[in-house]
Amino acid sequence: MTFFDYKIPVSEYVFLTGLIFLICVYPSELIAEDLTIERPICAVLPFEALYGLEEDQAELVTESFIQAISSIDRLKLADREAIYKNLDAHTLEKLSIMERALQLGRLLKVHKTIAGTVESEKGIYVVHTILMDIATGEIEGEITSYSDEDFSHMLSKIPDENARELMMKLELSPQYKKIGNQEKLLLEQEKPRLNGKSPWKANVWSGVGYWSGDVTYRIGNTVKLPDGSEFDYWFPLSELEWPINVVMASVGGDVTYAETIEARGAFSISVNDPTDKMKDSDWEYPGIKTIYSESDAELNAWSVDAGIRWWFLGKQKENFTWGLGVGGGYLYQYMDWAASNLDQWYPTEPWIPHDRVSGVVGKYKASLHMPYPEVSGKIGLGGFSLEVSFGYAPYVAVNDEDDHVLRYIKANTDATGTGWKLGGVARYDFEFGLFLAGRVDVLDFETDGSEKNYIYAGPDQGYSWEIYHEITSKQISGILTVGYQF
Repeated sequence: MTFFDYKIPVSEYVFLTGLIFLICVYPSELIAEDLTIERPICAVLPFEALYGLEEDQAELVTESFIQAISSIDRLKLADREAIYKNLDAHTLEKLSIMERALQLGRLLKVHKTIAGTVESEKGIYVVHTILMDIATGEIEGEITSYSDEDFSHMLSKIPDENARELMMKLELSPQYKKIGNQEKLLLEQEKPRLNGKSPWKANVWSGVGYWSGDVTYRIGNTVKLPDGSEFDYWFPLSELEWPINVVMASVGGDVTYAETIEARGAFSISVNDPTDKMKDSDWEYPGIKTIYSESDAELNAWSVDAGIRWWFLGKQKENFTWGLGVGGGYLYQYMDWAASNLDQWYPTEPWIPHDRVSGVVGKYKASLHMPYPEVSGKIGLGGFSLEVSFGYAPYVAVNDEDDHVLRYIKANTDATGTGWKLGGVARYDFEFGLFLAGRVDVLDFETDGSEKNYIYAGPDQGYSWEIYHEITSKQISGILTVGYQF
C-alpha cells in the first residue's frame, strides 16, 4: 500500500489542514501587517544635500536616520511623501534648517523633528543634525559629525551614532516626560523594530527523507482471566517486531518574534511500504524460541510535531551568532500496519516443513502521544547555521489496537512510560530568502500496560483475558529540505 492508497479520516484532514495553514500561511500574514501605533512622537525630515553631495545621497542619509530611530518614528514614508507633495518646495528651500524643521513638524503634527544637512569637502563628510521641539520651537539637541571614510562607511556609522545620542536627549526632554509612562512602555515593547526591521520572522519548508526503526511488542508475565484468577509465565512469551524503514515526505515551518519567542510545527507522512519483514517470535519454554515467522509488511504512518521555544540567551557579533533556548513540544505519531504472506517455521524442530499462508494475517494500529520539555542551542556563521535540541518526556502514552486475523483475536492496550528525542538541523541560507537544510531526528520510548484480548469468532468465541504488554520503539529519520524565509 502506498501513500496514494491511504485515506485520512475527515477529522484528521481538517486538523492537518488547519495546522499547515497556521504554520505556513498565517505567519506571513502577521509579517505583512504594519505594526505601527497611531502615536506620532517624532519624525525624520529629509536631509538637505549641500556642497559636494547629490540629492540621492542625502536621501540615503535620511533613510539611515529613519531606520536608526524607527521605534519612535511613527510616520510612514508614504504619508510624508503625500504631505510633501502639497508643499511649496521652492519656499522650503529658502528656509533655514530650523525654520524648515519647525514648519514641517507642525504640518506633520508631531512632537519632535529630526532634520539636518550633509556635505562633503576634500574627502571629509560633514553631517549636521538637530532635534527640534515643535511646541517650543527650540533645538533640544544639535550634533555635527565628521568622517574621512568613504560614503558607505560614513552611512553605516554617523546616522546610527547621532540618532542614539538624540534619542537619549529625547527621553530626558520635558515634552517627552509629559507624554507619560505609557509612551515609554510602548517604546520598550517595540525595541525589536530598531534598525528598521520587523521583529517577526517566518520560515516554511518541505522535503523528502527516510524514516527508519521499528516498533516492538512483547507480552508475558502475568495472565488474568475474567473470573479473577491469575497465572504467571516467563517473559517474553511472544514478540512482534514491526519495521518502519520508509520514505517520507514532510512540510513544516516556524514563526519567531524578536529572535526570542518561536512557534514551530512539522508534518511527515510515509509514501511507501517497508522492504523489511515483520518478525514474530514465540517462546513456549523459558528462554527457548520455538516458533518464528516473517511476513510482508504494509505501513501507513504519519506524525505531527509542534512546540514553542524561548531563546532566553544569545548574542550576535558581526556574522557570528549563538543562542540558548528552552521550551516544550508535543509529538503525535500514528502507524497502521498490515502483515501478509506468512512464512512460519520451528527453530527447535527444523525438520518440520514451513507453514505458509497467503493474504492478510494480522492488522496493528498504534498511536503515540508524547508531550515533552526541551532545551535547544544554535550557532550561526555567515549563511551557515546549526541547531540542536533535546527533549525528555516523563510521560508517554501509546494506544494499540490489534487484530490477529488467523486466530480471530482482537487486542487493545493502553500503555504508558517515558521517552526522549534528539533533533538537529544544519542549514545554509542563500539570497532572496531561499535556504537548504538537512534535518535528523532520533526518538526512543519505552511503555507498558495491560493488553485486553477477546476472541470474536470460531469455536472459542467470547473467551477473553488480559496479559502484561510492553511496547518500545527506536527511530531515526533524516530529511533534506528546501525552504523560504519571510
